[in-house]
Amino acid sequence: MGSLARTVWLLLVLCCVPALAIPPADPAGLTRFTLDNGLRVWLHPAPPGNAGPEAGVMLVIRSGAIDEADDEIGAAYLAKRAAGLGTPGASGERLERLRTRFGRPGSSLPASKGGHARLTHESVMYALVFEPDDDRAWSDALAHYADLLGGWSPPPAVIDQARAMAAERLGAMSPEEQARHRFIPDLFPEHAMGRRALIPAPEVGARTGPDAVARHLERRYRPELTTLIVVGDFDTDRVLARVRERLAGVSRDPAVDAGEREPLPPAGVGGRASFHAVPGYAPGEVSLLSIGPRGSDEGSDPQRAGVFDAVAAELIAGRVRPAAALGDAGVVSVETVVKGWINGSRIAEISVRAEPDGLAGAGRAVAMELSRIARDGFRPEELRAARAAVLAAAERQARAWSEAAAPTVAERLIHAARGDPDAWIPPTEASRHAARVLASTTDRALDAHARRVLDPGTLACVMLAKREDEDLDHATAERILRVAAAPAGPRARTVPDQLAPPGEPGSVLEITHDPAIDVWTGRLQNGVVVRAKRMPNAERAVVRVGIAEGPSREDAATAGRTVAALHAWCYPSIGGLDAGQVRAWSMTRGLTHRVLPGEDMVILEVEAADASGLGDALTLAAAMLARPGADPAYAERSRRDKPDFGPAIRRLGERMVTPGDPRVTNPLEVHRDPRVLSAWLGVLAASPLEVSLVGDFSAASAIESAARTLGALPDRAPPSAHRGVRWGPLPADESPDRIPADATPEALLGLVFGDAADVDAVRPMIVAAAAVRAELERMRDAGRLDAKPAAWIWLGDGLPGRATLVVRCEHAADPARAMDAIEQALRRVADGRSDAGVIEAELARTGRLVDRAWEQTAFWSDRLAKLSAHGQDTGVLSGMRASYESLTVRDVRDALAAALASGVRKPVLVVPE
Repeated sequence: MGSLARTVWLLLVLCCVPALAIPPADPAGLTRFTLDNGLRVWLHPAPPGNAGPEAGVMLVIRSGAIDEADDEIGAAYLAKRAAGLGTPGASGERLERLRTRFGRPGSSLPASKGGHARLTHESVMYALVFEPDDDRAWSDALAHYADLLGGWSPPPAVIDQARAMAAERLGAMSPEEQARHRFIPDLFPEHAMGRRALIPAPEVGARTGPDAVARHLERRYRPELTTLIVVGDFDTDRVLARVRERLAGVSRDPAVDAGEREPLPPAGVGGRASFHAVPGYAPGEVSLLSIGPRGSDEGSDPQRAGVFDAVAAELIAGRVRPAAALGDAGVVSVETVVKGWINGSRIAEISVRAEPDGLAGAGRAVAMELSRIARDGFRPEELRAARAAVLAAAERQARAWSEAAAPTVAERLIHAARGDPDAWIPPTEASRHAARVLASTTDRALDAHARRVLDPGTLACVMLAKREDEDLDHATAERILRVAAAPAGPRARTVPDQLAPPGEPGSVLEITHDPAIDVWTGRLQNGVVVRAKRMPNAERAVVRVGIAEGPSREDAATAGRTVAALHAWCYPSIGGLDAGQVRAWSMTRGLTHRVLPGEDMVILEVEAADASGLGDALTLAAAMLARPGADPAYAERSRRDKPDFGPAIRRLGERMVTPGDPRVTNPLEVHRDPRVLSAWLGVLAASPLEVSLVGDFSAASAIESAARTLGALPDRAPPSAHRGVRWGPLPADESPDRIPADATPEALLGLVFGDAADVDAVRPMIVAAAAVRAELERMRDAGRLDAKPAAWIWLGDGLPGRATLVVRCEHAADPARAMDAIEQALRRVADGRSDAGVIEAELARTGRLVDRAWEQTAFWSDRLAKLSAHGQDTGVLSGMRASYESLTVRDVRDALAAALASGVRKPVLVVPE
């Protein structure tokens, strides 16, 4: 994992039983038996070819730092260290020889590169590895383990050595490990988890002497708390005889009480906040944890709970990952884990890593999403997807287990031995069990379980950051918790004044219906045109506002403002609300928004989780259009999100316009003043608007809802009066630009063949692009090209109004030769010398894509919002399927031949310096 999720796993000892499994009578591949003294023995010969030349012998004792008595703090760690220095049956020198790597190259036992032992709060694991025919090694390993379980007590001198090693280990801690020791006491102040550190501080270790270590060993290092695991290349019968001979006689006084573990606080960790500034800790991280008693829905089958928790993890992850990314830019990763127990309590965690300046926002976003989950639950399609993902994961585990290397097998067995040793079975049974459980579990039960697993009322918040990140502190962590713990009652219908419609509701002047595509069009009194289409079973409701303005309207004085303003508008301020407040309100309503630049139309899109959120989506769109503004605090972040497409793509973009055209200037380098950008947004928002509404709702009621919100905007010209810009001929400079660069060599050809709004001209060229790519791939396979080919169509993408076929060959040793190959491929397709089957296959594929797109909300919201901008009406959509079906191989070749004859070439070569 590499995140706080993994950290908490190690610290809290999430005694994981492998998910989705129940024990069969005779688990395949694993021999299990119990000695009379209570010691469990598990023998698993690795599959042939996967064992390596070793055998690994592990001793897992269900005892750790959490089991220390008040006068034994630090004893668990000192005992572990002292054991590594040797026991009567095996000296430290002999043990050192057995600390080898295990299995395939690059892998090792979980005890960190062959180390002797690993301690967690609830268990300790010892591991020794050697060649299976080394009788002396077998004798040393089993004698050492017999000593540990049979009453061994380290002398004072050995304890002193272990204490010195503990101090050295503390000094070498990584920033993440430092964080472990800091946040655990904050989360569990009234529990042993908060009073026992894995590695005792020097002052604590100094007070823990040999007597305390001996008492801990006497109470906890007992056969009945222990599992011996042998994995690798060995003979089962021979090893079983060795184990019985050496360990069956190890016994302890049954009168000695092993002691009961303290239960976790009944309220879990709800309401606790912790912030830690750790020197050298590079990424920021916020973790929300929920720890509470296990529910009653699992019954007597702990593996049924494992299936439930796996589904819960899928459901929650599907919501919180986009929520974290939406909360702030700079989110690096999001991990959601709902698996594992400590002292009978379930532990769930969400861990978010983000750039430090985005950490607080990401944490609040996740907290809001959890509150929304608690209130609204999950949609049927989410439950279906989670069920399928869990079953697929179980099947992958089953397949992987049959080919698992010895260290992988050892890792799984060790996890089982740390938790409930009787509950483990191989993953081969897990998928069958998961299928049975899910088949007998209702959606309502899964929904209720997942909502209970991460209850916002039980959350704790931990924030980690570098010391210099002064904006993140304990108070910030508390604010995140307050957001999460807010009452999750019915959603309030009131909105802030800044987000209310700006004036009196408008009226609908005219409504028309196109039965061929079932689209209703309403013309509002203020000049806004609204088109609505009902799509039964649509997963989301989409509001797409097409603003009839764009960079094509700019001049030298305003060049770049549109794109820069739209980037800033990703983080809008509305009235007195800053971007964070707008986003917080949006997320509580399940809304997301984005803005998309075009050449002569820009798009504002708002999505709602379902049809019931259409009114909220229209409210947000109306507020952004009525009082548009960019939050200065987010303007810089929006600019740095601009992707860099490399030197060849940038040069090609410059060559697509008249030399000196101001629009080739990088807009993110031109305008940096949020006030200027906000003013320009006002200019855009006053332009003609056409709106598409798509979702599972009544079209008539959707248009009425738009009249109540968008109809209150000021009057404007109707969008039908706006037409796309028609472009004249380009400069016909066909000489290749050569870019010396310390970059990957490549050849790039832009063939400008028409207007981006000319759909009839673009359709066959989309298929031609695939044919050209296939021809280049054929040349590469024949050894005539050493480059990776690609081909695609640009429709005004940064190239004003132009339709362009772009062909690219990268990683070429000789870019000029690659350019010749591009020209040859174009000619072969146009002249009919290429494989006609490729074009036929692409025509069929394009038809399938059109058919699928016809049933998607994104297709309709995009097409309906752009009709007037291109001077079209809904009738052009009625025949779209037929127009693709009528295309032939000859049409495609003729279109490419015409483009080669009358189009304009823009070649670019990137040549290494």
